[in-house]
Amino acid sequence: MKRGSFTASGFQRPEHPQPGVATSRHRVVGQHRGLGRYAVVELSAQATQGESVVAAGYDQGRFSCPEWDAACFDGIAYVLARTPGQWAITVREVTGHAVDTTPATVGYAAIRAMCEVTGCMFDADELARLESFALGQPPRVDATANFETLCWEPRRG
Repeated sequence: MKRGSFTASGFQRPEHPQPGVATSRHRVVGQHRGLGRYAVVELSAQATQGESVVAAGYDQGRFSCPEWDAACFDGIAYVLARTPGQWAITVREVTGHAVDTTPATVGYAAIRAMCEVTGCMFDADELARLESFALGQPPRVDATANFETLCWEPRRG
């Protein structure tokens, strides 16, 4: 780790009353070249029959925005494409800070939370590339983060 930069990333396991439902809350806190990064994503997942389904099960608060929500769903899709089986996913929380949260950071927090609840394992190199992209790239207001190519693309619709 370079001097002057840090990354703290971690899971919490919130209690979930339903059997067979896994819940994960992943928090990313980091700093790169003096710019802070922060995001929290909490979601629950359950193996299901049929197609995978992702639903928002939270109220957008004053610290949420459509770009973060889209990035969260993009992160979930990234993991679903690499995970066997079908899943019913409920996003329970997307939290950030207006200054320190980028769509890429939210998407990365969603990727890590999804790995926790589905048991999907990425190798260390892939996780390092994803983290570097999420924490190291300056935010773009006119673009969205693409985790497949690790680059910014023009904002959708």
